[in-house]
Amino acid sequence: MGNWKNRRAWLRALSTPLPEDLKTPLETAAFEAEHFFASRGEKTCLTFEPNEKMGETWSFSRTEDGFLIKGGETGILYGTYTLLLSLAASGTFINDAFSSDADLHPDTDLSSAADLHSDTDLSSAGDFQSAADIPFAADLVPGKVYSPCYPLRMLNAWDNMSGDIERGYAGRSIWFENNAFSYDPARIRQLGRMLASAGINVLTINNVNVFEPAQELIGSLLPETAAFADLLRPFGVRLMVSIDFSAPIRDGLSSADPLDKDVKEWWKNCADRIWSAIPDFAGFLVKADSEHRPGPATYGRSHAEGANMLARAIAPHGGKLVWRAFVYNCMQDWRDTTTDRPCAAYDLYHPMNGSFDENVILQIKYGPYDFQVREPLSPLLLDMPDTAKAIELQLAQEYTGQQIDIFAMAPMWSEIFGQMGKNNVQAIAAVSNLGRDDCWTGHPFAAFNLYAFGRFGWDPDTDPEKLTREWV
Repeated sequence: MGNWKNRRAWLRALSTPLPEDLKTPLETAAFEAEHFFASRGEKTCLTFEPNEKMGETWSFSRTEDGFLIKGGETGILYGTYTLLLSLAASGTFINDAFSSDADLHPDTDLSSAADLHSDTDLSSAGDFQSAADIPFAADLVPGKVYSPCYPLRMLNAWDNMSGDIERGYAGRSIWFENNAFSYDPARIRQLGRMLASAGINVLTINNVNVFEPAQELIGSLLPETAAFADLLRPFGVRLMVSIDFSAPIRDGLSSADPLDKDVKEWWKNCADRIWSAIPDFAGFLVKADSEHRPGPATYGRSHAEGANMLARAIAPHGGKLVWRAFVYNCMQDWRDTTTDRPCAAYDLYHPMNGSFDENVILQIKYGPYDFQVREPLSPLLLDMPDTAKAIELQLAQEYTGQQIDIFAMAPMWSEIFGQMGKNNVQAIAAVSNLGRDDCWTGHPFAAFNLYAFGRFGWDPDTDPEKLTREWV
């Protein structure tokens, strides 16, 4: 499994290995731009105008010798990747891409940009008079402000510290083995590059079913967790950890009751330690009272009470508490026609609308059953208007070919968002399809789904066909 360096998925145009000394997204953007244009023999200059108030937002404009990108540090990195990959996909060279007197107003309608057919020869692309003439770059409008639809675009890895991956179809874990961290730092940097180039900004590194010794990722292994977070920080990717609701009991408490003052204090102290070690830590992902996982129901408490207790422990640090709504009776007898499993989540959470704290996000699978090839939209996604919600997708092809068969998910997601409406959720998440295989995703085409997920997190109105052609 040592050939991953030559299997760069959609990043073949960014062939220079990433150095170890990159510390910030702005440094990463400068490195990527310099080496991209140098590899093409161009003297184009890409300059940056940082504005911390812009965060992940960015815009660009033409300069005499290249481009100027404005934005927050992470926004500039996203803008850099978007611009470079658009140029690479089109086969376009900067000096050919725009005429010096091109007058492209931010409101220009580019919807009629030339279609690129599968047999188009890109080897001699050039003589373009405006951005609208560049294949795949047709949506890039100088002066337009680009912002993500969802501030949290979360990739949930179901990796166990043993090295195996639940619903994993691309080999073993990239960062765990033998119940410990085990990884090539260069590969983690390349992973950060991949995630940032697609616009993904949160990585949950362990399985929602928290098995030994993953509880220690926020305990005795916290320094190693922090070192892993350091590798992703230059790409604007923040770390999240799946937690065990019963963790205080492992540390000597007699209970994990969310209303117990000692339990509250335990989680507060835990949060203080985590954010001291990882200042940009994103928060916790929780699976509770589902498929034999511990949760607040053990103590006669509601899910709102359980989630809010954790949320209040991490709120002073700006952390998010992501609570999975995949809760049902997994011991149901199939002959029991009185229990309606697809209604389980709705029946449980609907009465709790408005009961969750502001930093709680209810993460809901797109269908009411379990990641089927086609399901009706989960009614919970259309309900609970006073509760922050995230839609949960699945990149791991559990029911769609297990990353052996080709399956492009973007058309299905487009249908889902068309039914749901993008404003009914406030975040987006997906179960990872990554693994230690050289090509990262088992089947090379499965990487498209990872890339497309990030792009949908930025713009759920993205055209699936256009996105597929762009990736190819």
